[in-house]
Amino acid sequence: MRVLLVSKFLHHVGGVETYVRWLAETMQAAGHQVALLGMRPPDGHDPMDFGEAPLYLTPTRQFVAASSRMRVRSAMSSIYSRAAGATMKRALSEFSPTVIHYHGTCYQLTSSVVTAAAASGAGRVMTAHEYKLVCANQRLWDDAASRICTRCLGASTAQKFSEPVKASCIKSSRAASAIGGAEAVLSRQVWQRARDVAIHAPSKFMLSTLVDDGWSAGRIRVIDLPWSPGGALMTRAREHFLYMGRLAAEKDVLTLIKGWHLARDRTGMRRLLVAGDGTEAQQLRDWVRSNKVERVKFLGRLDAAGIAESLAGAIATVHPAAWFENSPFAVRESISAGVPAVVADVGGMPELVRDGLTGHTVAHGVQSWADAFAEAVHGAAWVPEPGQGVRAAADTYAMTGPAHLDELLDLYGTAYAWANDGA
Repeated sequence: MRVLLVSKFLHHVGGVETYVRWLAETMQAAGHQVALLGMRPPDGHDPMDFGEAPLYLTPTRQFVAASSRMRVRSAMSSIYSRAAGATMKRALSEFSPTVIHYHGTCYQLTSSVVTAAAASGAGRVMTAHEYKLVCANQRLWDDAASRICTRCLGASTAQKFSEPVKASCIKSSRAASAIGGAEAVLSRQVWQRARDVAIHAPSKFMLSTLVDDGWSAGRIRVIDLPWSPGGALMTRAREHFLYMGRLAAEKDVLTLIKGWHLARDRTGMRRLLVAGDGTEAQQLRDWVRSNKVERVKFLGRLDAAGIAESLAGAIATVHPAAWFENSPFAVRESISAGVPAVVADVGGMPELVRDGLTGHTVAHGVQSWADAFAEAVHGAAWVPEPGQGVRAAADTYAMTGPAHLDELLDLYGTAYAWANDGA
C-alpha cells in the first residue's frame, strides 16, 4: 500500500508528531511505501527522521510579518492556501498514494489539501487528534477566559464564526479569532462535503463530541492509539511524582502545584518534578517561589532518555489538564512503563486508566489533588510496591502497535472502497 501522511508539522512539537513518526516507521517496516506532506519547518528546526520516505513541504507559515501587506497575505493563506493545494497535487502526481491519512491541516496547510485530493481515487482518512471539526479554537477552550467552552458544539455555521469572535477565544485576540473562525467555517464545509473521508477517533469521548456536533457516526471509527512497549519493571525506590507535558493554561499545572502545596505536611520528603516547557513556565516558577512551595523541581523539556529516567523513580505521573484531553501520549507512556497515572476526570483521559489497576481518576481541583498526593504516599491501593508495576494490567486492555496497525489498515480499506465505489 502507498500511504501519504499529511500533518501540518513534520518537526517534533508534541504527541501528534510522535504518533505520525511512529506510524511512518511502523508502516515502512511492514512493507508499505510512505510519503509525508507538511509545512517546511521554521528556522532552527529540522524535519523528523522518516527514513527513505519522500517529503513534500509547503511554505513555512509566517504569522508575524514586518509589513501590513505581509500580515494580510499570511492571514489569508492561513484560511485557504493555494500553495499547499499545489503541493498536494504534486504529491498525488509523483507518489500516487492508495490512501491519504490526514493528521492536522488548519492554518499551516488548510483545507486546500483536502479539496486537491477530492477526485484522486485515493482513500482518505482523518485522525481527529483535536476538536478542529467542532470549533475554531481546536480545543473547546476559551483562551481569554482560560476555561472549557462548548458554545460552538452543535452551533450553526454562522455561530461557529461569530462565537469565537465574540469571546476572543483564540489567543485572546479578536483578530486571531476572526481568522480562526473563517478558517473553521470554510474547512468544516470542505470536510462535510468530503463524505468519503473516514474519521478515526482515538477516544470514545471524541466520538461522542463529534456526534453531538452533527457528524455522522457512520463515518467515525474509534481506534485507540498504540501503546509503547513497556520496559523492565521499575525496581528502584519511588521517590517523586512526575508531570510531563506542555506548560500551558489548559494543562492547569498551577492547580496541581497548589494541591501539592496544600498537601505539604502529608507527603514527607517526596518531590514533584515538572518536565516540560511552554507559555506558563515562568508564571509557574514565580508562583512556586513567591509562595515558598517546597520540593518542586522544574526540569524543562526532556528527551526520551530523560523521561525514562524520571519515570524510573516515580510514585505516579499526574495529569491535571482542565481541557478535554483526547488520548494523551503521556498517560499511555506512563502506564506502559509500569508507573500508575493519576488523571483528572475530564475528556478522554479516564478511558485510559483502570482505577486500582493502572492508576486513579480524581475530580479536578486543588483539594482533590492534595488528597491524591497524600493517599499515594501513604499506600493507596493503586500504587504498586517497588519491584512491581502496572504494565501487566495495562496489557489486558492496551492497544498494541501491531493491533493498531491492523485496525488502521482495515479503515484504510474502507476509505478506499468509499472513494472508488461510493459511500
